[in-house]
Amino acid sequence: MTKLNLPEAHRNIIVTIHYDEPIKFTHQASPWSVKNKNIRDLEWNNTPEEEVAIQKDFDFAVVWAIENKRPLHLGEFGVYEKTGMESRIRLTNYIARQTEKRNWSWSYWEFNAGFGIYYMDKAEWKPSLLNALIPQKEKND
Repeated sequence: MTKLNLPEAHRNIIVTIHYDEPIKFTHQASPWSVKNKNIRDLEWNNTPEEEVAIQKDFDFAVVWAIENKRPLHLGEFGVYEKTGMESRIRLTNYIARQTEKRNWSWSYWEFNAGFGIYYMDKAEWKPSLLNALIPQKEKND
């Protein structure tokens, strides 16, 4: 971000960032990743250390956005399907809530392939991941 040079006169530009951290976790067992294809069984547990690492990255982006007077959009984040579902849910939820806390919009990567939140063969959402992204409000009777 520090090397991004945007035209000053074009104030309607929204800066899109991607976030793959912690990449060793989010991309474990991904066959296209030379560094991560043989990594398995890592978890993300919402430990203070894990959360602070993300907060620092996002806070850096916030400072940049303020200094450059540009809105931010988190245009890509997600966890590869070979990762345990409970950890996927925890990190997905944490990142979505952290972006919202900073008033960013977000987009999840992606719909129905290796990171997906939708079962094409069943024509239905993966409810746990969908709820991690868009928590369902409890119904009051």
